[in-house]
Amino acid sequence: MRKKLKYLLSLLLLPMLLMMYLPVPVEAKVEAQNNKIVMDVQDAIDLYRYIAQLEAENKALKEGLQREREATDNYISNTSSLIDKYERERTEWQKLEQSMNDELASERASKYKTAGVALILGALIGAAVD
Repeated sequence: MRKKLKYLLSLLLLPMLLMMYLPVPVEAKVEAQNNKIVMDVQDAIDLYRYIAQLEAENKALKEGLQREREATDNYISNTSSLIDKYERERTEWQKLEQSMNDELASERASKYKTAGVALILGALIGAAVD
C-alpha cells in the first residue's frame, strides 16, 4: 500500500517539479510614446527582477570561473613543479647510471690489465723454468 502511495505521490510531484524549471513565456506590453518607452508597472517590476536575477547569475558565474581559473593555475604550477622534480631525478639517475657504467668499465679494464700482466709473467716464468 505504501509503495502505491509513493508512486502516486511521485507521479503528482513530477509535473510540479517540471513546471518549476520550464521557462514561462511572458510577454510585456511595451509601447513608445513621445520618445519614451511605456510599459505596465508589473511588467517593469518583472523586468527589473529578471535583470537582477541575470546580474546575480552573472556574478556567480564570474566568481565560479575565477575559482576555476585559480584552481587551474594552481594545478598547472603543481604539475610543472612535479615535472621539474621528475626531470631532475631522471638526470640524477642518468648520472648515477653513467658513473656506475664508468666504474664497471674501469673494473673490467683493471681486470684485463691484471690478467694480461699475470699471463705475461706466467709466460716469462714458464720460459725461464724450461
